[in-house]
Amino acid sequence: MINIIITGSEGFIGKQLTNHFKSQKGYNVYPLDIISKTNNSSKIIDLNDKKKLFKYFRDKKIDYIFHLASISDIDFSVKYPEKTLINNIFSLLNVLNLSLYLNIKKIIFSSTIYTKGNKGSFYRISKNTCEDIIMEYQRLHKLDFAIIRYGSVYGNGAPHTNSIKDLALQIKKKRIVVRKGTGEEIRSYININDAINLTARIIKKKYTNVFVDIKGSSLLKSSNLIKYLQDKYENKKFIFDGKENFHHYRLSPKSKVIYKNIKLLIKKDLNSLKEEIYQYTQTILNDKK
Repeated sequence: MINIIITGSEGFIGKQLTNHFKSQKGYNVYPLDIISKTNNSSKIIDLNDKKKLFKYFRDKKIDYIFHLASISDIDFSVKYPEKTLINNIFSLLNVLNLSLYLNIKKIIFSSTIYTKGNKGSFYRISKNTCEDIIMEYQRLHKLDFAIIRYGSVYGNGAPHTNSIKDLALQIKKKRIVVRKGTGEEIRSYININDAINLTARIIKKKYTNVFVDIKGSSLLKSSNLIKYLQDKYENKKFIFDGKENFHHYRLSPKSKVIYKNIKLLIKKDLNSLKEEIYQYTQTILNDKK
């Protein structure tokens, strides 16, 4: 059996990744989160509680750790920088030290595309710091890693703060749908199912001491997506609020790393991508909740 810890197992990606590995033969999963709200049977552990964390895994054999847990809401990080920095950085330190203690094969860390640029405020700063710490642990302790930077993930299970989920909910509830931004924003969207399938590959040996971009191959402009949805929902009116968010990137920043950078792309042309996003909005529209 391959034994895996998944932190943040109640989150958008963590929940789906936990379900993925549980459905595969040969894997034993230890899902961890500070809360338990799904059928993942997550062990409730605050990763900043080092004593409790080490005690729980004291006699367990672990091969890999997917460290997905973090405060990831950018607006929250702007409002609460101290809480964001302390939580994201010190929880990582505890997980890294647990990794050494358990002599795992590799830690797989969920970072962000924001680390490539100057947007993202204290969320980006926390992730940049975490990336540096992970690389230093590799240099000092030979702890192997893979750092994942996701594109714009959408799909089933997304939180209300997800931009595509917000669009879908507005389509369901309102006649006038307001999209944040100017329409010039460009994103590399990827469906959660595709993102999970690619994420699960990262335990392979070839993805060791590397940065991995997981995203869609097509860049979709916000105004292009809104025009497509407007044609599909003729009884709705779609508008932009015209405000450029200072903390969010307009164009995807380019990578600056000292380790090898690998791109894992889901290849979909723009029309297929727009249709896929439309079908997702339809599932929200038809949801009775």
